[in-house]
This record gives sequence, C-alpha cells and structure tokens, in this order.
Amino acid sequence: MAYLYRHPLLLLAASLSALQMGSASAAQSAPETWGVDWGTQYCALTRTSETSPTLVIRNIPGTGIVDVGVVAEDSQINGLAIGGRSVVVLAPSAERFGAFTATRRGGRPGHSMLVLKDLEPRFLDQLDQSTEMRIMRGERTGLSVSLPKKAVQAFRGCRDGTLKEWGVDSKAAAALREQPKSPGLLVESRDYPPAAADAGISGLVVVRLSVTAEGKVSDCAVVGTSGDSELDNAACRLWLRRGNYKPAIGPDGKRTATQVISTLDWGVLAGRPR
Repeated sequence: MAYLYRHPLLLLAASLSALQMGSASAAQSAPETWGVDWGTQYCALTRTSETSPTLVIRNIPGTGIVDVGVVAEDSQINGLAIGGRSVVVLAPSAERFGAFTATRRGGRPGHSMLVLKDLEPRFLDQLDQSTEMRIMRGERTGLSVSLPKKAVQAFRGCRDGTLKEWGVDSKAAAALREQPKSPGLLVESRDYPPAAADAGISGLVVVRLSVTAEGKVSDCAVVGTSGDSELDNAACRLWLRRGNYKPAIGPDGKRTATQVISTLDWGVLAGRPR
C-alpha cells in the first residue's frame, strides 16, 4: 500500500532535457529566454540560455508540489547534491528551503542535471516576492539565477488562471486562516483498475475535491486527466471513499467547507502484484 499524491519526477527531467537541447538555437537570437508553460496538469517557469544554467520551476496549481530543475556545466553541479540534500535560498528575503536532490546527465556534453524536489509549499509564496534564487553548496552559493519580476508574475498568473479554469477560487483559498490538511490517500495494489493494469496503462490524475466543514470529501471532479477514463474514475471513487481532511479554518476562526486540488499517481503502483 502507499500514500499517493505526488507527480512523476520524470516529467520535470524530460522538460529540462528538451529545453537544454533547444537552448543553443534559441540563444542565437537572445542570450536568455524566459517562458511559462501552461500544461494540462501543471505550470512551469522556464529559463534557457546558451551560457547560463537552464532552469525549470514546476508546480501543480493548488498543491504544494513544487520541484526545481537545473542543467549546468558539470563543475557547477558537482557538490550541490551532497548526501541527497541541497538548500535553496531566495533573495532578498534570505529564506532557506531544504530539498531532496538527484543528478543525472544533462543532455549536452559536459553538462549535468540537478533536480530538487519536495520543497516546502511556502516556497511558492516567497518566490512571488523574490529577485534571485541561489542553490547552496554548504554555506557558499553553488548556482545563482536572477528572477525577472515579469517572469515571476507570469508564473503566478498561470497558477491562478489554471485554478480558475479548474473551478477553484484562489482568493478565497488564500483568505483561509488554515488550509485543509490531509495525510494523503491510502491506495493499495488491488485498487488498480484491472483492465488498465493488464494493459500496462498508468498516469497521473489531478482532481478537485469538495471538503466539508467536518473534513469529509463530498465531491470529486477530474480536472487533469491521466488519459484513461478508468484510472480517472477510480481515483475519484477512492477519494470519495477514503479521503479525509483536517478541516479548513475560515477568516472568522471557524471550520469551513472549501475546495482543494489533489493528485493520484497510478504509476507508483504500476507493476506491483495485486
């Protein structure tokens, strides 16, 4: 069994590889290019450059799931993932965020990819006010990337716009004194839809949940499909049957009903015996 509400880290790695391979041609006309990718399940802030690190900051809107990926020269990456952990510092606030890290080849000779995952949810709020991101090597800066205000604002616009498309009022959610909290959804191998399992089909499902003032899940709607209706429908059945939250606290200090975005990644269970 497993508690599932993460998205595949491979998607972030694939995004980085694609950006890095295309950065040389893009850089011929501009030394640095920023963009925001409005994906069907995520928003991503991207930076490509021929001479500076390639960057991706990726988030599923409405969740605290945020990962950062960087492709740079081997000499810049080496030592940043000591012990599987790194520290990200945002300026000018000097707020520090610990992250689990992984490294792999960067898609270009002499380059490596550093992926930082499981950053705290408050990272996004602080990012909105930041002008620079530093990845630390001990107490020294290993990599530093400037964050243009317009790029950061566009990234926030993607997250707010996507939530609106998904039927979530981001302003109402931000006004809550306390957000609803869940330990995650308990999913077992036997919950995998048999037809999808036999066909080797997996995927990530993003759902909008209605949570009552008592913390019960009263409604579920798929807002980001896995690409398979059986997996999508099974995800909502499980959330409705087993979903449980510590209730949200409204501006008045009382428990209140609200909506949340959550995920279920069937890929984590794929291939396990049923």
